[in-house]
Amino acid sequence: MTQKILVSFFIAAFLGVPVAASVNADSQNLEDRIKALEEKVMQAEVLQDKVTRLEKENEALRSRVASLETAKPSAPVVDEKPKPEPAMLDKIGTKLKIKGRWGAGFFKSGQGGSFPQGSFEAPEGKVQLGFEPDQYNTIIMRMSFNNAAFTGVDYFYVDSKNFLPQLEGTPFTLESRLGRFKLQYGEETWSNNIVESALVSNSAANAAVSDEGVQLSGKIFKDNPLNLKWYFAVTNGNSGTGSDNLTPKSYSGKLSMTPITPLYLSASVYDSGSLKTGASELSIAGITARPTGATRWDRTAWEVDARYDFEKGKVMDPPAYTDSKAYVRSAYGQFIDDTDIVTDREASYGYVEGLWNFHPKWYGAYRYSVVDFLHDYRDTLNSVEDLSQYDRHTAAIGYRWTDKTIIKVAYDFNDADRAVGDPSDDLLSVVLVSSF
Repeated sequence: MTQKILVSFFIAAFLGVPVAASVNADSQNLEDRIKALEEKVMQAEVLQDKVTRLEKENEALRSRVASLETAKPSAPVVDEKPKPEPAMLDKIGTKLKIKGRWGAGFFKSGQGGSFPQGSFEAPEGKVQLGFEPDQYNTIIMRMSFNNAAFTGVDYFYVDSKNFLPQLEGTPFTLESRLGRFKLQYGEETWSNNIVESALVSNSAANAAVSDEGVQLSGKIFKDNPLNLKWYFAVTNGNSGTGSDNLTPKSYSGKLSMTPITPLYLSASVYDSGSLKTGASELSIAGITARPTGATRWDRTAWEVDARYDFEKGKVMDPPAYTDSKAYVRSAYGQFIDDTDIVTDREASYGYVEGLWNFHPKWYGAYRYSVVDFLHDYRDTLNSVEDLSQYDRHTAAIGYRWTDKTIIKVAYDFNDADRAVGDPSDDLLSVVLVSSF
């Protein structure tokens, strides 16, 4: 019996050791897990405290903002006015427009002309600035660099368009021009330079006028295919810039139309008003001064023009750059210098001109022009003295080097009717011209 008890004891002791070890191990793992859970709970409590603190701070900020908004007095609603935009360099391309022309070459005249020995000249140089301060106005300033020297500002004016909303939806338009500008008299005046003319020289009369004043213009029935347009100007009248020293003003007007697509017609009139002993702004054949001996005088003039384009292109002017196959244009006019105590000076003038683009790069042009005094009157015409009539035949050939640059070769045959013989002032011109 005693042996059985001892055997049982030893068996129990032998088996109890691993069981106790297993129980002890499980207890240790459980304690580790409990500690890990306790640490996580503590971390969660810390995070919860932070969230609660941030929510309180956020609520405090909201309350402060609300109190500030409540305390701020309400301001009246004011429409914002657009601020004027400064003329910054990054916007100058949309506000300022620049264009110009340039011409130079070799000139050789007869002994009575300006270049008897032959001379290289740069007679034409213009740079025009156009600034648009707003949607209605454009300020134009043109500087002259003729003969490679700055000779001043020959145009300085403001153009205004679409400034009358009452005309919207009507068949009429109205534009204005104020300052010093070229008047709408004739058609040659818009291309009387070596760059834009199909030839090199101008007609014998070269009627042109620039003055200070105001001009109104507009279209009549703007959608009408006749393209009827009118011009009317009031200017100082006497020569020179600055203040007018005479009360009477000059008046000029022009009416133009296109009765059929290739045909353009215009009629111009000019009245200088009393000039007393001053010079006229309207120059015809170089004549601007009063007749010799006159103590009071005034000048009136009129001109009619016509132009017909064959296989008409898009561009009408300037003539040198026309893309028509050919054109023919002509003008005829008269001027009367009314005086007080001497004989009135009267003359008629005109020209016929044609151009033929016989090749994409080449063209030929010809012009005949004349100035003829009436009633056996004699005076100086184009710097040649004691003339009753002055005729000019001009022939030219042009090579279109590029769209903007042309090489021209031209010859003027001048014929002057004077008692002492021909003045020998024919002229050969070879020029390179360009516009930009």
